[in-house]
Amino acid sequence: MKCKFLLRVLLGSLVLLAVFSCASAPPPEVPPTVTPPTEPVLTGDAGPASQTDLSALNAAVARATAARKKAVDFDAQSILPSDWQSADALYADAERNRSTSTSGAAKESASRYNKAADAFDDLFDKIISQYVDNKRQELQDAREAAINAGAGDLFPEYLLTADNFASDAEEKFLANDYYGFKSSVDDAIAIYNTLKTIMDAKKVREEIVKMGFLDSDPAKLGLADGALDSALSNLSAKNYPPAMNDAESALDQYNQVLMAAYEASADAIAAGSAEARQRALDYKANVAVKADFDAADAVYNRARTAYNNKIYDESGRLFFDCTSMFNTAADAAIQKQQMAEEALRRANQKVAESDEAAKNAEQLLEGGVQ
Repeated sequence: MKCKFLLRVLLGSLVLLAVFSCASAPPPEVPPTVTPPTEPVLTGDAGPASQTDLSALNAAVARATAARKKAVDFDAQSILPSDWQSADALYADAERNRSTSTSGAAKESASRYNKAADAFDDLFDKIISQYVDNKRQELQDAREAAINAGAGDLFPEYLLTADNFASDAEEKFLANDYYGFKSSVDDAIAIYNTLKTIMDAKKVREEIVKMGFLDSDPAKLGLADGALDSALSNLSAKNYPPAMNDAESALDQYNQVLMAAYEASADAIAAGSAEARQRALDYKANVAVKADFDAADAVYNRARTAYNNKIYDESGRLFFDCTSMFNTAADAAIQKQQMAEEALRRANQKVAESDEAAKNAEQLLEGGVQ
C-alpha cells in the first residue's frame, strides 16, 4: 500500500518536471516576411511599344521595301551604283537594328526605315530619265535589227504589234505611269528580239538546205523545226517570253546542226588538201615553183587556224581553195620538171650528135691522110 503511494508521487513528479521543461524552452523563430521591391512603371519612349508604334514601324518597313524594289526594277544599281550602295546601306542598317523592345526602339526603327525609303525615292527620281532613255535606245536598236533581218517583209503584223506597244509605252510615260511604261516597252522589245531571232534561225536553216546538210542530223533538225513552230505559236498567243525562249532554242539547234555538218565537211576537205600539199612536195613544188607553193601554204595555214578555232565553214572554204592551189603548183612543178628533162634530153642528143660528127670528121681526116 505504501509502495503504490510512493509510485504515484514519483510519476507525478516526472509529469510536472516535463511540463516545466517545456514552458521554459524558447519559442521557435518565425522568418521575417520579405516584401519584393516594387518595379517602377515605365512610360513614354522607355515603355513598351504601343500598337501605334508597331503600326508606324510596319508602315515604314513596307514603304522602304517598296521603294527599294522600285529602284531595283528600274536598274538603279547599274545607272547610279554609288547612290544605290548608299541607299542600300541605310536599308541594311534598318534591317539589322530593327527592334520593338520599347516604344523608343520601335520609333527609332521606323525612322531608320523611313530614311532608307527617302534615299531610294531620291535615287529613283535621279535615275528614271536615264532609264527611259536607255529603254528607248534599246527599243530602237531592237526594231532596226528586226527590220534588217527581214522581219518587216515576213511578219509585218507582229512588227505592227510591237510598234503599238512602243507607242503605248510613250503615252504611259507621259502619264507618269512608269511601271506601265516598263511593261509596254519590254513587250515591244521582246517582240522585236523574237522576230530577229526567228529570222536568224530561218537563215541558218536555209544554209543547211543550201549546203545539202538536211540528212546530217535529222533528229536535232526536227527538234529545231518544232521549236521554231512553237516560237511562232507563242508569239501569236502573246506569250512573249516563251516565244523568245523557243526562238533561241531553234536558232541554237540549227547552228549545232550546221556547225557539226561543216566540221565533218571540213575534215573531209582538209584530208584532200593535205594530200594535195604532199603531192606538191613530192614534185618539189616548194623549190620548182616556190612562190606558188608558198601562196598555197599560207592559205592552208589560215585554214588550219580557222579549224582550230572551230570556224568550220571558213576552214572548209580555205581548205578547198588551197587544195586547187597545191594541185596547180604540183602541175607546174611537173611541167617544169618535164621541160627540164626534155632540155636535158636535147642537150644530150646534141652532145651525142656532136660526138658523132666529131667521130665522122676524125674518120674523114684519117682517111685523107692515108
